[in-house]
Amino acid sequence: MATPTSQMQQYQRTIDDLTSRAWYNILRDDPVNQILEITPFYNMMIEKGKIKDRMPDGTHWEVPIKYNKQDQNMLWFGKGSTFSMAEKEENTRLRFEARNLGTNIIRYWDDERKINGQAKLQDYVEDKTSSTMEALQDEIAASLWTNATDNPLQMTALDELISADPTSGVVGGLDRSVNPHLRNQTADMTSLSFASDSLGVMRKMINDCSNYRGNDKGSDGKNGPSRAGSRPDIIVTTQAIYEAYEDIAENLRRIDSNDAIRANLGFGDLAFKGIEMFYDPGCPAGNMYFLNTGTLELKYDPRFWMTMTDWKPVQGNSLDRNAQVVSVMQLTCDMFRRNGVIHGIDPTS
Repeated sequence: MATPTSQMQQYQRTIDDLTSRAWYNILRDDPVNQILEITPFYNMMIEKGKIKDRMPDGTHWEVPIKYNKQDQNMLWFGKGSTFSMAEKEENTRLRFEARNLGTNIIRYWDDERKINGQAKLQDYVEDKTSSTMEALQDEIAASLWTNATDNPLQMTALDELISADPTSGVVGGLDRSVNPHLRNQTADMTSLSFASDSLGVMRKMINDCSNYRGNDKGSDGKNGPSRAGSRPDIIVTTQAIYEAYEDIAENLRRIDSNDAIRANLGFGDLAFKGIEMFYDPGCPAGNMYFLNTGTLELKYDPRFWMTMTDWKPVQGNSLDRNAQVVSVMQLTCDMFRRNGVIHGIDPTS
């Protein structure tokens, strides 16, 4: 005959199992898409195959990049001329630290004691797992723009990789001030009118990002056009700037829209020169990013991607129980010059 203590323990184990199964059922069909189809940027990264399971090298991911230095061997030559033996290509490895994201799911014994019936128990479990999923989605979306000065333990933010001041700071363990190939394109609109000057600055930014045809090679060793395409493929900005741009387009009767599935996410549906354009609530004020998603990659450790730990007492002999959901990830870039940011934008000017 089961004792009251063993019955309680069995009840807790039953809820342990139900909650764990409910969590992995959410992730069953596609554990990446289920989490990351939340913003236009992540949605496009999924479409381009740029969210990948990569085993880190211990504490970090190494990203090899290649860039052309001046070819000192090139020569218009004549009789008796000799060729230099200088190396033509520079190889560099960037080091991006693996970052850990986790959250705690807490179940209170007193709440579970009051549950009566299988249907209510199932509702309770589904509420725990779905709210955890939503919280993780919100954090990953926000972390895209929250840089290391706010939290040094989080993944590298997009506005650190593609910086408004790309001649300073460290990226991938290297100093940008002495490594020009780590600098993205940038333009300052502080003294310019958005209404009058934005279209010209935006056109120039696209051209600046597209100038490096074949001169950069990514970590897969392929050159630019066959690997990523030379042009940016997504523009991300603030809601205020997005709406100001839409006003300009309407006044010119020249509204370009995109029909990508990302437009259904609710962050806009415009395009500029054929490039999809969206706003993101976390985008830094005054900025507009021109991104080539072929040069970016969100890496995650396949052993620790939305992985739930075992259930255990919250502390000591507590009847309340908790488990953690943990992930290891990092956002990386291997061709900075094909990305850019316009900053100092006043959408009311």
